[in-house]
Amino acid sequence: MNFLLNSGVRNLYISIDCARPHVKGEVELVEQVKCVVHEFSSRFNIKTLLASRNNGAGFGVYSSINWFFENVEEGVIIEDDCLPAEGFLEFCKRGLHEYRTNREVGFISGCQFDKQVPMDQVCYTMIPVTWGWATWKDRWIGFDRDISKYGFLQRFRLISSISLPWKQLGYFLLLFKLADQQKMNAWDVQWCLYNWVLRRYSICPPGMLIKYLGVDSVATHTSKEVHLNAIRPIKLNVAALDYSIGNLHRASDTKIAAAVHGAGGAFRLLRMFVSIFVPRTLFFSIRKFFR
Repeated sequence: MNFLLNSGVRNLYISIDCARPHVKGEVELVEQVKCVVHEFSSRFNIKTLLASRNNGAGFGVYSSINWFFENVEEGVIIEDDCLPAEGFLEFCKRGLHEYRTNREVGFISGCQFDKQVPMDQVCYTMIPVTWGWATWKDRWIGFDRDISKYGFLQRFRLISSISLPWKQLGYFLLLFKLADQQKMNAWDVQWCLYNWVLRRYSICPPGMLIKYLGVDSVATHTSKEVHLNAIRPIKLNVAALDYSIGNLHRASDTKIAAAVHGAGGAFRLLRMFVSIFVPRTLFFSIRKFFR
């Protein structure tokens, strides 16, 4: 909150999910968040959305962003496991301005994992990374978490058009199938497909402007992705960057997919493949047992 205050942010839209009753200590954590919001209420213009039940990392985030864009035309979205670095807000703000009318740009991301990108280059990728990002209401409106209308062949053609290695192609096909079967409590997987359907790419910095924190034992999806914790944000002179479309650098979609998803690992592919053919109720019972 102090970082936002010192960065000149004054308008905050804060969505607080309800605690999961079976998770020890989560009720207290939610109350702590409410106390922090109250503490800073006189220093920001704050609007809050308080859930009456736990909506989870899928519908909870999706409905919160819907609420956000009922109030604003464009903005920056930061989840609780993302710590913005210096330069992140400025990069997003300038990107929102530069690409406001360019409908080929789906959003501005604060993350970029291709180390070969020159440090003075704004880049783009077809692999959406939403750990600290910004977008416009007109890009979000129309998005639906239900992706059943996009059949296998359409998904296959979309992934093939990005020229990913066959293992990553298989990974995304399985990922979308799990989301379609509601065996993933997610929204960003569907957001990825939605952007591909519209042939939209995301704008990225030359390195990381976000410190991703969701890699500990209480993380919802990425508790085992410890390599993400080792990535340090860069120092970036945003004012010196060239945002013109003709000078954008194409980041490696393959490297970004591998860094974010671990896409293509044989064990992960096998686990996903098996999960698809396990009935949904049995799937969640087994997953709960092994946690």
